[in-house]
Amino acid sequence: MKIAILLTGHLRDFQTTWHQWKRLAERHEADFFMHLWDNKGDRTDLRPGEITPELGAYANVTLNQDKIDISQLVEMGIKRENIVLEDYNEVKTRENFEDKCDIIGGFFRQYSQDPPRTMLGVFSQYYKRLKGIEFILAQEQKYDLVLLSRPDFFLGRFDMVPESRIYRTNLPVIPELDLNSYNENKLYITLLDEHDGYNDFYLIGNPELLKIRKY
Repeated sequence: MKIAILLTGHLRDFQTTWHQWKRLAERHEADFFMHLWDNKGDRTDLRPGEITPELGAYANVTLNQDKIDISQLVEMGIKRENIVLEDYNEVKTRENFEDKCDIIGGFFRQYSQDPPRTMLGVFSQYYKRLKGIEFILAQEQKYDLVLLSRPDFFLGRFDMVPESRIYRTNLPVIPELDLNSYNENKLYITLLDEHDGYNDFYLIGNPELLKIRKY
């Protein structure tokens, strides 16, 4: 079974998590892809106590706008042709932005004091996931299974999480995965009690099934 690992969105915390993603890819002889926004996206003013159930996580934070140096990713061992960067400042120009934000906003207004920021974040997440899967499908190499996740997630090692992030409401630690144990004809979606519906920890399935979850 040919496997691809695809990380999408902002690159936050990747210096810390990369060695775990690299180990997962090597263990499965998987190809590694990234479909990223061009700014690093770290939440620069996040402090303990700012996250509440009423506001939702990260309702009032600022994103780091420093640009990604793609040469650093290449030096880490990621193939340049497997990386896509897009301008985050242009996210509002993407297709269906206003229509999708109308739908997103109807749900998130009850959780956030800043619905436009929340809608932007949710839209950009779904947009990146769709474009990442299309990127995988466009490859000459065809993949039986894709793990779709985010650069800032930790794989099963709570002790590797920086202390600055332990207070987070939804700590992004996902279990170590044996990708060979998954059925390529099924779509696996993570569910957690603290999320409404499915969350964005990871999705697993063949790329055609993953593309069904359009933004």
